[in-house]
Amino acid sequence: MTKEDKGFNITGQMNVGTLKKRFKKEFGLTLRLYDGNKFADDGVSIASIRKKKGKAGSFEVRKSIKVENLEKRFEKEFGIKVQVAGSDDSYLCDDEITLASALRKDEKRLGRKAKKVAPKEDVGDDGDEVVEDAQAVRYYINYKTAEYASTIQWISDDYKIEDLNPYISAIICDGGKEYEELWGDDFKVISFDSFDPKEGDNENTFILCYTATVEFEPNNFPKFREALEHSSYQVEVKIDFKTKEGDEIDEEIWEGYSDVPVELKILSDDDSGKYGEDEQEKEYFINHDKARDACSIIWESDDYKISELEPYIYAIVCDDGEDYHELLSPDWPDVEGGGDFKTIELNNFEAIEGDGENEYLLCFNALISTDLNKHPSFKKALEKSGNQVIARIQFKKNGKPIVDKDGNEEYLYEMNDDTYVELEEPVYEEEY
Repeated sequence: MTKEDKGFNITGQMNVGTLKKRFKKEFGLTLRLYDGNKFADDGVSIASIRKKKGKAGSFEVRKSIKVENLEKRFEKEFGIKVQVAGSDDSYLCDDEITLASALRKDEKRLGRKAKKVAPKEDVGDDGDEVVEDAQAVRYYINYKTAEYASTIQWISDDYKIEDLNPYISAIICDGGKEYEELWGDDFKVISFDSFDPKEGDNENTFILCYTATVEFEPNNFPKFREALEHSSYQVEVKIDFKTKEGDEIDEEIWEGYSDVPVELKILSDDDSGKYGEDEQEKEYFINHDKARDACSIIWESDDYKISELEPYIYAIVCDDGEDYHELLSPDWPDVEGGGDFKTIELNNFEAIEGDGENEYLLCFNALISTDLNKHPSFKKALEKSGNQVIARIQFKKNGKPIVDKDGNEEYLYEMNDDTYVELEEPVYEEEY
């Protein structure tokens, strides 16, 4: 759907013809509207044919709504009978499935979706060509931290969020002009862990914290793949709920409150043609060795002295002009998925006293290794910034990161001044 149409709101002021066209564009299906026992005229408004007295209502329709529930909402808000039919208007869709599932069944019914490639006219979801040698790729989703997670508004009086089982219903990516989506059978959920709906600041709001691994074949969804590349692999993940018995819930139980994009991080190697190069793990040199190239901090801890601790690189940060992108060390207590880079060497570390009180300049150089193809958003940020990065330092004691009683990184210092340096490929002398 287009960026402007992300929330498809139906109001009584809409013309019947406009609504039908909009519905077909958004969901690929046919919406039949009735004025009594006959089809409604395309040129009249919904309000003019509604049978209920009083002010006309409005509601949002999403692909996750069941056909039956959509028809009931029209009856409730407008007193209008509607039916959802296939894209060619030749049959009625099953009441018990969602609009997204109805579209997939419609595509299979009409032969527009194939499991294997044949001629060029064979296509996948949303007109995407199906690629015969497509390979599944696994991606990691990290919404574990509430600060970076999406929020919903709970509207159900019949169900409590803690009594239901969450599941991933959709993955949405902003392609610039249009949003591209994966639904249901388009992807496979490999793992869904640590789900924690934290109470938000406003009444009946919940911040959905969790981690997940999903798998799909990106070459079977070229429009979605292009959107990923456009957005630096930033996606929004939609969560829905089932009963503990695994049954779908036939009513709207939540509404969107705030959506927070997250990086879809590659966990497995795919075919080299996807990114245009087959880059494996490489070594890179970071030089904060001189005071002029060093970042400065203000030491805040009364329990530890900087001179008594062991430094380590916990993050490599890149600023693309709009957002900060990070690679995290496997030593960092809050890291998920095994870390994004390895520190091979950390040399010449010196905390030089600065001009301010408790100020230190962190001088050092380091050799690290990473596979940038597994971190496409960071790789794109590097290209935009001219390979400029900061290596962030934290500290260990007796070889272990310093953490508080809750297992979180201990607060030791505040950042003062940042100095970016180039992420360089090291030059080794040839042996003769």
